[in-house]
Amino acid sequence: MKKDIREEILQQLLDSVNKTVEELVGSIGFTPSQYEEVREALLKGVPLYQIMGIADSVMDARYAVAYRCYTTGNFADAEKIFQWLCSYNTGSSTYWMGLGATRQALAEYDAAVDAYQYAAINSALEDPAPFYYSAMCFVKQKKGEEAKVALQTILTLADPKNPEHIPFIAKAKAALEGLK
Repeated sequence: MKKDIREEILQQLLDSVNKTVEELVGSIGFTPSQYEEVREALLKGVPLYQIMGIADSVMDARYAVAYRCYTTGNFADAEKIFQWLCSYNTGSSTYWMGLGATRQALAEYDAAVDAYQYAAINSALEDPAPFYYSAMCFVKQKKGEEAKVALQTILTLADPKNPEHIPFIAKAKAALEGLK
């Protein structure tokens, strides 16, 4: 049962992501032949930053700057850097969570939820955090039903034996009680 639900949710999220990834790659300014080369490499799972020859150390340094901007309240710069990181490594749930948190801090709740969806996909729906923070965005928007769905998803997919999931399960239960 859990596997069927996980696959259905994953497919819905993947459909949304595929469209956005095409838009991101197209916005970088490749020629049609470069676009095809990049597209083929991306389909093989190669991150764009590797295709472009950007070193892991550069990505790590940019993440450190984005995180520092976020933690010091410089959300506008953090958003730009996290967006860049996500564009060049669409497979990093860490980058997507950073972008989601930054957009949430900027009260850009729909955009935050979009970023959290990518984080959820990149974690293969194994991390309850994106669902929890999506639910909090929905609460801020007074979208109670959407919040309930996100919180119920945590209770459905989270592993109660995983110590990292336990706090999210407890938070989801408490939040659902508050939404009644």
